Amino acid sequence: MVNPPDSHVDLLGLTMVADIATTGPLGEPHCTPVWFDWDGLLIRLSLTTARQKYRNICASPLVAMSLIDPDNPYRSMEVRSSVVDISDDPDNEFLNALALRYLEINEYTFDTPETRRVVVTLEPSHFTTWD
Repeated sequence: MVNPPDSHVDLLGLTMVADIATTGPLGEPHCTPVWFDWDGLLIRLSLTTARQKYRNICASPLVAMSLIDPDNPYRSMEVRSSVVDISDDPDNEFLNALALRYLEINEYTFDTPETRRVVVTLEPSHFTTWD
């Protein structure tokens, strides 16, 4: 397990949108914004199974994540990770926790009834920082 540098670990605790990069079906990069949670060791994301980023991580479980300090755009961190778990979130428990944190609402109600949500767990393997 690799720990983030002390100088930038605070970025993982902020309520910010991060960008994750996955590898598409033709080997092309695919970058999208996501909400995330950091527990001090692992990063978790809520994804729908209908999206390209979900299909990408199922095919290639390597993810890069970019975090930019909202108070200083010249201070940032890249996190390279491997997907170590994908589990169902049938009652949206994790998604609702993210919605409370990001939107200050108790329940995320923007999905359609047929939407299937999963919790994707990332284990960081490398951190690169800039400032």
